Amino acid sequence: MTIFLYFILAIVVVILSIKLSQYVDMLDKTTKMSGALIGGVFLAAVTSLPELFTSISAVLFLDQSELVLGNVMGSDIFNVAVLGVLLLVFMKSFSKKSMNAGLIWTSIFLLLFYGFAIYATIARWQLCLWGINTISFLFIILYFISVKCVAQETDKEQRAQVALTPKQIWIRFSLASVLLVASSIGITYLSDALSTQLGLGKTFAGAILLGIATSLPEVVSTIGLFKLGNFDAGVSNILGSNTFNFLILSIADFMNFKSPIYVNNTTSQYLLWCGLISAISILMLLFVKVYKKRHGWVSKIASSVLCAIPVAMYFVFLILPNV
Repeated sequence: MTIFLYFILAIVVVILSIKLSQYVDMLDKTTKMSGALIGGVFLAAVTSLPELFTSISAVLFLDQSELVLGNVMGSDIFNVAVLGVLLLVFMKSFSKKSMNAGLIWTSIFLLLFYGFAIYATIARWQLCLWGINTISFLFIILYFISVKCVAQETDKEQRAQVALTPKQIWIRFSLASVLLVASSIGITYLSDALSTQLGLGKTFAGAILLGIATSLPEVVSTIGLFKLGNFDAGVSNILGSNTFNFLILSIADFMNFKSPIYVNNTTSQYLLWCGLISAISILMLLFVKVYKKRHGWVSKIASSVLCAIPVAMYFVFLILPNV
């Protein structure tokens, strides 16, 4: 029964996230808000709401802070693995498209996030302020710097008629957000129950049960964007969601008063190092796409190999902790 309810709530989270993405798109077309912020940063934040509220629930209601790192990093590594699979599937179209150079900056920031997260889990010397790891303060600063970089990208003027007024869109957006929060909290409780029933470690359960379920919104929206041939928006959605997830670690750390968020165990180390390697491969892929003027068969092979690395890293994470 617990597994059945888990899958039902996962489906609800996907449906609500799709609706939220549609409302964000409507706001992009009917308001004067920056398209870069609404489409790239705001959409990524919206599809990351499940990770945010499941992490908060794990800290405040379940007293399971070990679930947080697994949830957030599990979501990140799963997101990039799915991105690799989708790029391989759409490689023929992807190879013909040029990519926005701004995505390289997002990837660089993602590498910085991973580097500091690894330090926070393995370093013996940690500086804390009011019981909060200073790495959490650094994540907040880095995230808003990355947002500023995205906001500085050239924005096209875009206006279109939609069936709803901005007020109606905001009301529906708010209602869908509340339902998404409730569903995400439910998934947190069910994941905790399943981890106990199946005898899984808390970090591993967070990476698998929570990480995959809360990544579904990013996956669904990216598939839709790729089908439309909008690879810039699709890749930006995944990378933006992954950087936002590190902000979630900071928020959870600020709300946690009992145990550390940055836990050092086998699962967390596999998550972080496999995630770092995956992020490096995506950065190299973007360099190939942005700065390689001619995309011949050598570039296609290189791109395919770089896309396959995140997929391989996800399977490494699944297999090695259990060996």
